Amino acid sequence: MYRSKPSKKKRQIVLTKIEEKDTNHDARDRMQQTLDSDLFSVLINIQEKLNSSVFNGGFETLVSTVDAMRTTQEQMHTDFSDMKEAMYEPDNGLYARVKTVEKNQDEKIQTVEKHQGEKNAEIEKITTDLTSRVKKLEELKINLNKVLWAAGPVFLGLLGKFAYDLIVNHVVFK
Repeated sequence: MYRSKPSKKKRQIVLTKIEEKDTNHDARDRMQQTLDSDLFSVLINIQEKLNSSVFNGGFETLVSTVDAMRTTQEQMHTDFSDMKEAMYEPDNGLYARVKTVEKNQDEKIQTVEKHQGEKNAEIEKITTDLTSRVKKLEELKINLNKVLWAAGPVFLGLLGKFAYDLIVNHVVFK
């Protein structure tokens, strides 16, 4: 069979496909190298982690630390339970004691208010009595002033007459 020469266009297409395969092959090689280097760095990272302190006694330290934390937490739980009991116990708890103190204080306040009311009544009675006495004393003062003003001129008159009689009878003028 006779083959004819491929046309220029067909040759161009074939050459383009060959070049694309070469380009794809180069890209694939570069991609493979990138993947290989990534895989290598991941393997190195895993190796470093396997050599780290976590696998060289790190878990034992972690377990002992967690046990210590658990012990501390249990102790805290016990302490909080004791505090809760001390606060909320109906007979001896803090709230029961506070209520008892409040009740006693209320009783004392009522007693003081009762005595205060009695004392206020006594003070009111004494105040009324003293006020009436002061009024009587003021009236007495006014009346004494009146008596003094009435008796004063009389006394001065008598004193003047006595002086006159003394001078006239005992003093001789020469």
